Amino acid sequence: MLRFYNDRKQTFECKIKLQGSKTALKEAKVRMVFEDGNVQRFYKGTTDVLGNCVVELPPLKEMENKTGECVLEVRVDDIIFEPYRTKYVLEESKMHITEAKVDDKVKLIKSTAAKEDVVIVKEMLKGFNKLDSKNKKVLYEYIDLKYKPSSKVRSWAKKVFNDLDDTKTKIVMYEVENIFINKK
Repeated sequence: MLRFYNDRKQTFECKIKLQGSKTALKEAKVRMVFEDGNVQRFYKGTTDVLGNCVVELPPLKEMENKTGECVLEVRVDDIIFEPYRTKYVLEESKMHITEAKVDDKVKLIKSTAAKEDVVIVKEMLKGFNKLDSKNKKVLYEYIDLKYKPSSKVRSWAKKVFNDLDDTKTKIVMYEVENIFINKK
């Protein structure tokens, strides 16, 4: 019994051997047939000279029945062979989204910002994102209530950020000031 999915693409692969024919395997016509109640669905495949057979299947969402029979048909010299026949089960794949992360840096940073400034911003935000929630909260409160950037940092930030009053912008300005300006 084979398992197929109704919500994603999949590939059926096998190896076939051909004896007693003058036709090369590469020229054989291959298709996978799904018997779905009174309806048959056909999906073309390919073979190569070594007998490798591949049938690319789309998501099988149009299938009405969850179970049935599928057949691999090979046509050589106007004769159809069925080298493989089995039952199938149609399921949904087990894929689920476990996390979705929105990258809001695109809105934060100006499109005209220099590449090296963008790298600095990303590094500063990486460091901030590694903090635990308690330390993030303390840093947010300090930056929102008490932090006033120097004129050098403000002039740099005007070239890089869309909104100088955004909390993440202030966090980066604070880090830049601590690392680059106060060390001089």
